Amino acid sequence: MVPKICAVRDLGMRIALRDEDMTTEELLVELRTSPTDLARFVEAVTRSERREVAVPSRTPKAWGQRDPRGWAKVAAWLVAHDKVVREL
Repeated sequence: MVPKICAVRDLGMRIALRDEDMTTEELLVELRTSPTDLARFVEAVTRSERREVAVPSRTPKAWGQRDPRGWAKVAAWLVAHDKVVREL
């Protein structure tokens, strides 16, 4: 199986423009109450200097189902930080 590489914009998420201006710290505070591991994901991306972020192929869909608003905010944050999601 070939890994799928896509920009977060291509994941079909509706991104609210006002959320793109959130700081990383503000985003992490909001994600602490998420029923997902999105806060941990953002922390890992923040520590990495790589542009591409690898995640299992089911992960973005699961985040979108469990916490659609949180995932939309993370997707906006990723776009604002020029990150690309690689689904494995």
